Amino acid sequence: MHFQCLQHVPHEVPGIIASWMRRHGHSLELVRLYAGELPAAPEAMDGVLSLGGPMSVHDEATYPWLHAEKDFLRSMVTADKYVLGICLGAQMIASVLGAAVTHNKIDGRHEKEIGWYPVFPTNPAKRNRLFASFPEVLTVFHWHGDSFTLPHGATCTLQNGNCAHQGFIYGARIIGLQCHLEMRPEDVESLLRKGAEELRENAAYRFVQPAERILEGAQYYLPMHHAMYALLEAWLDEGEDDA
Repeated sequence: MHFQCLQHVPHEVPGIIASWMRRHGHSLELVRLYAGELPAAPEAMDGVLSLGGPMSVHDEATYPWLHAEKDFLRSMVTADKYVLGICLGAQMIASVLGAAVTHNKIDGRHEKEIGWYPVFPTNPAKRNRLFASFPEVLTVFHWHGDSFTLPHGATCTLQNGNCAHQGFIYGARIIGLQCHLEMRPEDVESLLRKGAEELRENAAYRFVQPAERILEGAQYYLPMHHAMYALLEAWLDEGEDDA
């Protein structure tokens, strides 16, 4: 199958998703939205991956292509294509499905979440084949200050005490992940270099870890990647069964 990958900044990449796609005979074409590239029409592809980025879904005045991306994602949903969003990508999908995207708040207080924190599958997620094999608890990578409400008709799949909605599914083919299961060590290191100033500026937030602590998370990659692979396999198998 043919997928396109919407990239918002050069240093946020598809990570292990790209290698998984290649191993399973799928193509993943990078679309650099920040450089003026546009995705193909929905009928020209089977699915789309929308990656993360430092901007907000509301920053259309600064990044006009965000508006075009929303229109494109809406058309992919309408066409019943495979749609996977990560971090900003998940927020974009939630937005086109009618959900609100705002600052992530815990007890009314804005809280950013950067670093290694556990997520937990919800009971509805455990009963859904897409997340049936997800661990009871999994420490994954996070880098976000915004979050989304749950779109009408969607199911919350992952959560933790730092962010109420860490993931959702909408039907069998649409998945949003607020957290990052796709990142490799080199991807996290690149993000730390590009976001060094942001990390320093946000050090006072309760759920923002220093770079030194983040770099100590080598033990988390393998189980995180296994969970991502299992999710991808279930996601595409589900769509093929429905076809």
